[in-house]
Amino acid sequence: MSTWTVFYDTTTKDVLYSIQGEVSQTLKDEEEANGRSWVTTTSEDVIPTNHYYINDDETDVVKNSEFSI
Repeated sequence: MSTWTVFYDTTTKDVLYSIQGEVSQTLKDEEEANGRSWVTTTSEDVIPTNHYYINDDETDVVKNSEFSI
């Protein structure tokens, strides 16, 4: 398991990017000043932007469902 800091759009809750490990408070403050927020989570996988979003409580990431016929 790895720790990830995940930055996301606070309006859409779409993941913008993630960084493995903890990041500086300065970066978190800069992102918040730009209307973005962050959450720290653990995952065995890399968290790609187009496969995950932030849950309703804004406490963790959720994998998008993959519909297949």
